[in-house]
Amino acid sequence: MNAVDPTVWDIETKAACMESLRALNGTASNPSGLAVCYNLPSLNNATGQFKADLRLYRVAPPTAEWEGIPDGDISADLRFKGAAVTPKGNGRRAALEPRQSPSPSMPRSLKTFSFDGKMTPELVSKAMNLAQLRAYLAPNVTITAVDGNGQRLSTQLSSDDASFVNGLLKDLGTCSTLACTAEEKARPAPFVMPGTSLGIFPTGLLLTCLWALIGLGVVGWGTFGRYKFREQFRRRKQRDGRTGPA
Repeated sequence: MNAVDPTVWDIETKAACMESLRALNGTASNPSGLAVCYNLPSLNNATGQFKADLRLYRVAPPTAEWEGIPDGDISADLRFKGAAVTPKGNGRRAALEPRQSPSPSMPRSLKTFSFDGKMTPELVSKAMNLAQLRAYLAPNVTITAVDGNGQRLSTQLSSDDASFVNGLLKDLGTCSTLACTAEEKARPAPFVMPGTSLGIFPTGLLLTCLWALIGLGVVGWGTFGRYKFREQFRRRKQRDGRTGPA
């Protein structure tokens, strides 16, 4: 398993997560207003053991029943398609830094969770490319909390917000659904050469083709009828010639 310097890892991961989550522009995909940044510091290909780093960020104000829930009371749970993980502690709260802006569109680090995981024996022995491996190691993230009335709250977070932006598998790239949508809206429309496509549904063309087919059918049927009549006439003449006076 690759050795990782914890200090260097924390600095690089924090910077990569902040850069990716800024693209959300203060929009969250869940009522808690949180987003997740998930990365793998290390992975042993022979045994399937890995370490996972999960960070919670405040990207938008909470809504509905999540209003008033203290950030420190939120817990995270991970589920994988082909692996099991064990949390290391209850998570480490992020220290407030002077550079963390109170702007609603600026992500704010809340908590960092560390997990020890292991892939199933079937996946360890299975030949997979990096894209397939990342699909199995991308988690379903659920956060839970208890409100003032003692009721348990739960919501699903999208691991696509900022996953694999540092450490292993980061070279495959990452793109949040919300971030990609914003990027697509800001991107200029591609140039289309005029006259190379139909601007409207070709109703007139379809009607013309239909009438043309009907006309060809009528003409073809008439031609076939005349051909049959000519053949009958020839056979009748031949029959009359054989039965006539010698």
